Amino acid sequence: MADPKQTEVLKQINEAWEHAKAQLIQLRQAVEKTSELAQAKFESNFLTKEKDRALRDFGDAVWTQVKAGRLSLPAGLAPSIKAMQEVERKADAKNREINSLIGEGTETVDRLKTRPNKSSKTAVVGKGRKR
Repeated sequence: MADPKQTEVLKQINEAWEHAKAQLIQLRQAVEKTSELAQAKFESNFLTKEKDRALRDFGDAVWTQVKAGRLSLPAGLAPSIKAMQEVERKADAKNREINSLIGEGTETVDRLKTRPNKSSKTAVVGKGRKR
């Protein structure tokens, strides 16, 4: 006949094993759910970026038509039109500034190239006193 203590220990081990298996199943389900959520979030972020890109392209196309006079926008969009005009004005000014700086740099380089090279005549520096 089996020892009642051994039977009780085996029963406890079996219960612990079943409990561990149940926890593992729950953990696996939680990991799968988290993985699905992460994938869905990734796809959502991708679609949001794609939408932003499409809206930017659409806005560029509309703005090009407005500037060319082929499209007029409702009066309610006047603040947006003014904002775009201001941004373009600032960007144009910055580009002119950059071009001016590039021109100055080019002029400086050209002046240095045409100047006789004095660096080939190096002076010999005497030895200093020893201390």
